[in-house]
Amino acid sequence: MLTFARSGLFLIIGVHVCQVKNSSAFSLQQFASQKSRLIRAPVFKKSTHPLAGKHEAFEDDPEEYQHSVQLRRKKLKIERTWTSNFDGYEGKGDFQVDVFIPATVEGCVFFMHGFSQYPPAYQNTLKKVAEATNVAIVAPETGIFAVLGEVAKSPSKFIADQDLLQFTLQRALLEDTKQCIEMVTKGERFADLGIQKNTRIGVSGHSLGGGLAFPLAALCHEKVDYVFTMAPVESVSRINRVFRGKERGIQHSMLLAGSRDFLAKADKVKNISTDLNKRKKNSSIFVAISGGTHTGFEDRLVIGDIPIGRILPFLLGPTLLWEYVVSFLLFNLFKKRTGQLEGTQELMEFFFDAMTKGEKVTVE
Repeated sequence: MLTFARSGLFLIIGVHVCQVKNSSAFSLQQFASQKSRLIRAPVFKKSTHPLAGKHEAFEDDPEEYQHSVQLRRKKLKIERTWTSNFDGYEGKGDFQVDVFIPATVEGCVFFMHGFSQYPPAYQNTLKKVAEATNVAIVAPETGIFAVLGEVAKSPSKFIADQDLLQFTLQRALLEDTKQCIEMVTKGERFADLGIQKNTRIGVSGHSLGGGLAFPLAALCHEKVDYVFTMAPVESVSRINRVFRGKERGIQHSMLLAGSRDFLAKADKVKNISTDLNKRKKNSSIFVAISGGTHTGFEDRLVIGDIPIGRILPFLLGPTLLWEYVVSFLLFNLFKKRTGQLEGTQELMEFFFDAMTKGEKVTVE
């Protein structure tokens, strides 16, 4: 068990770490005793900025995450210039990117969201991790709404090929993220935000985005050495074969899974970590979260980029609305009881802090 200090109180969470190389289990308490930076009180550092005490409002969520004025959030519109590695498809139009920028940038992480989710589902965690580790986080908003136009043009194709919708969405999100990585490493656009082309780069994602992290890292193997995933769901075969076909393993990875996740089952996630360790010895750490769920990695539930709380009142009658309210409360209470979100944040901070230093990620 790992004890997290929260404003003078201690929260015990049921999370276990397993170094898959020899199937030996480590408790996070042992892990924390060797990495004392994981335990701190309070979690949020007091700002020494001259404007400390005043709040900078972030777009779309002025009421949230106002404990710091040292983090900037920018939304960029980027024109697609890519040709797909998978089928030669040429990207069209533009896409939006959320960028969280700390006062000092020591690394850059590219985050990919889940199937029906967008960055707003994770933004509070991403902001906290960005500030705690001095990494800029780039999160493309490419989601299901971005590919509906392509579906509308040829609906019969998508009916005949059940994997085509998943492939189309995964291709778009992966290629958009890959284009952002290439722009950073070439010193384009993002350099104006303080993200330099020689900065260390990592990839992260949840669910669909977690599964895409591995083929993306394989395609960008000269640039990406650190991969952190939450409940990764393997991408469709047309995309995942790029990862499977690469003999070179990922240098450092950490994979999280909840014991009550029925989409990204813990044993399947552990198998991915085992495979990574076969490719490169002692490179991957698997973390099983006792009582953890698939949506427990999200700050809030959204459909696309819209919080679900704004949608359901218009769709549901009064009785169903109350059922939603009860379900929402149970969802949040369950997350707090397991400590899933807090533990995930701590592990992300540990992992990407090691990335900024170019260190090996280990529990030994």
